Amino acid sequence: MDKLVLQGIGKTYGDAPVVRGVDMTVHEGEIVALLGPSGCGKTTLLWIIAGLLSPSEGRVLINGVDVTAVPANKRSVGVVFQSYALFPHMTVSQNILFGPQNQRLSTAEGLEILRSVLELTRLEQLAHRYPAELSGGQQQRVALARALAVKPALILLDEPFSNLDAKVRETMRVELGQFLRRIRATAVIVTHDQEDASHISDRVMVMRAGMTQQTGRFSDLYQAPSNAFVAHFLGHSNWIAGKVISQDAGTAVLDVAGNSWRVCAPQTLDPSKTVAVVFRRNAIRTLHLIEHMPSLALNDCNHLQGVVEKCVDLGPKTLVWMNCEGELLPVESGPEVHFEEGSSVVAALEPSLCFAFPERP
Repeated sequence: MDKLVLQGIGKTYGDAPVVRGVDMTVHEGEIVALLGPSGCGKTTLLWIIAGLLSPSEGRVLINGVDVTAVPANKRSVGVVFQSYALFPHMTVSQNILFGPQNQRLSTAEGLEILRSVLELTRLEQLAHRYPAELSGGQQQRVALARALAVKPALILLDEPFSNLDAKVRETMRVELGQFLRRIRATAVIVTHDQEDASHISDRVMVMRAGMTQQTGRFSDLYQAPSNAFVAHFLGHSNWIAGKVISQDAGTAVLDVAGNSWRVCAPQTLDPSKTVAVVFRRNAIRTLHLIEHMPSLALNDCNHLQGVVEKCVDLGPKTLVWMNCEGELLPVESGPEVHFEEGSSVVAALEPSLCFAFPERP
């Protein structure tokens, strides 16, 4: 069953379009992440789904019912705000009961909802505390419990981990994903963080400038991006210019900085024009000083020469910044690799992690 359907959603402020022609379907029990850079329209789209903003065009359907003109408090939608938006003068229990009390439930019904939601979110021991007495992760659970207390058809989460430190964030993204699946929730999550999207969601919708770029499983989008923006945005990627030598269905041979590269080519390339070649930082198989390059080079790789600008030790890996014909390109290598600034190096890249597109990212 389709729990949420968006049809041609657009939002314009004056002459400035913020969301443009977005179609989206979320199935029952599915978790979908809206992923994109700041300002791409993903939070605006979430507010339109919630009923906190009205679209300039298009329709919002929940459980097959057109709710485009239905106010937020009538939509059966639970929202977890980026700031959590807990009432500071209310205890955990009072925050959770705020929604059910507005639904005019009896005291007995409200207490039963409170008991079940506290148990579900493991907040029983914190029921009488105030938000200021809670950690960031605990506050997030209270915000989620408050959203669940109204028994929504759909849960919306806006950057749910943005206020957490790195270690807590890593734990909470796993716990939240497991929790949502355990209760078979249907959810839409807004995030700019790829790890949030890949850990939690069943599908990802990548957005740019108010428009959908590509939708699918994160792994599918990562391995088969449909355009240069998606390829460059997902994973830590670089791009460099290239010239078409030849192309076949889905692949091409290019001249990149004087070297012949084999690349994936999802779109048809114009041989008369410069194309953009996107490759992941982790596409590197080997990285050598030019004078120490093995006599038997990896002939099934793409090679790129450059001069080391900087090496950054990241523990399990080293980030090497290469200057290649004026382009500063960060690539990843093993922890044992370190080069002096100014060293001439050659990188061997995995062709399946290199993509060519007609336009730059």
